[in-house]
Amino acid sequence: MNTNTDIRAEVDRLTAQFNAWGTDLKKLTATRGTRAGAMTRIEYDRRLADVRAQLDWAQGRLQELVDAGSAATEVMRAGVNRSYAAVTNAFDGVAARFH
Repeated sequence: MNTNTDIRAEVDRLTAQFNAWGTDLKKLTATRGTRAGAMTRIEYDRRLADVRAQLDWAQGRLQELVDAGSAATEVMRAGVNRSYAAVTNAFDGVAARFH
């Protein structure tokens, strides 16, 4: 059974990762002129916007978990984990393409 301490540790871990991704997205946005290469700037910006939207959505699910506190269900935690996985895949795809 998960305790409030377990939930807090998970929230802290996810928050740290989301913050790191946010910083990386800012860097990718700032250097988009040099990283776009063969891709058009429009496609580059669209991909970054897609990742930002997924990150914002995942952070919203995380906030729901925080707001639920000890009443958080496994279903909600599973949803947060799914959103984390979706952002991971999206970010890794964009980062791999432009690094």
